Amino acid sequence: MYCTLAELKLFLKIKPDIEADDIILTSFIQSAQAIIESMTTRRFECTTPTIRYFDADEAWKLKRTIYFDDDLHSIVSVTNGDGVVVTSAEYLPFPRHSTPIYSIRLKETSNIEWTYTDSPEDAIAVLGYWAYSLTPPADIKHATIRLASFLYRQKDNATDIDRPLMSGDGTIVMPTKLPADIQAILKPYERIV
Repeated sequence: MYCTLAELKLFLKIKPDIEADDIILTSFIQSAQAIIESMTTRRFECTTPTIRYFDADEAWKLKRTIYFDDDLHSIVSVTNGDGVVVTSAEYLPFPRHSTPIYSIRLKETSNIEWTYTDSPEDAIAVLGYWAYSLTPPADIKHATIRLASFLYRQKDNATDIDRPLMSGDGTIVMPTKLPADIQAILKPYERIV
């Protein structure tokens, strides 16, 4: 989670030993995180590397670049479609000196091409930490705490116009307007897709 229960309770000035609302506070942290991820179309933490697969099509062979469909914080390994591991000495991540990574390009000096054995679909495997960051940036953590506290304070509000609701299928229905400070924090993180 982007913040802890203890951090939210401190923000709300709830003593640590008062546990009456711990379950609902935890659910508001989870809801706040889901809202943030929905608004930005990004994840801000990743603890385990996972594999994503990419096609080895003709355009990529010519350009030598694979474009990712999600944020990638760091690469663990790249395996070509013929099963050969492509070392980091053979490719460059883009951007080169910051994250998230949006693509990798084979170096001009590399003799490797993106290839496949049986089928070009999902031939190239990239193992990595697929998220904007490994741990949430400080402002995202603050937005999570602030949004969870907003949700908590709205729980007893009789008018549902200004608070998020969760439908039966887990979809979050946003209020007409979130607090301006939360919107301002999230705006620069919105991913253009």
